[in-house]
Amino acid sequence: MLRKTVMAVALVAATGTVAAAQEAGTIAAPGAQGIEVSVAPVGGIWFAQPSNTLAPKFSDYNLGGSITGNVNKWIGIEGDVAYAVGARQDLAFSSVSLLNQKTPNLLEYSGNVMYNPLGSDRAIAPYVVGGVGAMTMFNTAGAANLGLTLVVCFLAGLLGLAAARALVGP
Repeated sequence: MLRKTVMAVALVAATGTVAAAQEAGTIAAPGAQGIEVSVAPVGGIWFAQPSNTLAPKFSDYNLGGSITGNVNKWIGIEGDVAYAVGARQDLAFSSVSLLNQKTPNLLEYSGNVMYNPLGSDRAIAPYVVGGVGAMTMFNTAGAANLGLTLVVCFLAGLLGLAAARALVGP
């Protein structure tokens, strides 16, 4: 079911277009604009269990957003922020089962540089992104069973490939 849903969303994103009732010449050019703001009201973060099984695996719901300033059609600078809301779930930690355990709240933030090798002035623009940021795990009263008694901050890096689909223009 998930595979079919992802394929349907990808097909709509790749083939969809925007209808406009403006006169010719008044529609924005396809591709990235000077400043872009995005909101991600639905997301998630997953922590995989390491091979030594001393740390728990869990997931949290994520709310986030970003702002991107496009320097030119090839380079963009992006700032991301996301907040993961700790949730109650059953965990296995240090060979102990913790039922209805609260996971920590997380704040993730990063600064990234985006490079569009073909330029961002097209409806579908592939890009490479790299950046650095941090993730802060907040002490919550219910997360003490996980060994979290202090606020902890971790350095994070990002490197990836993606493609953006412009939703404006012809």
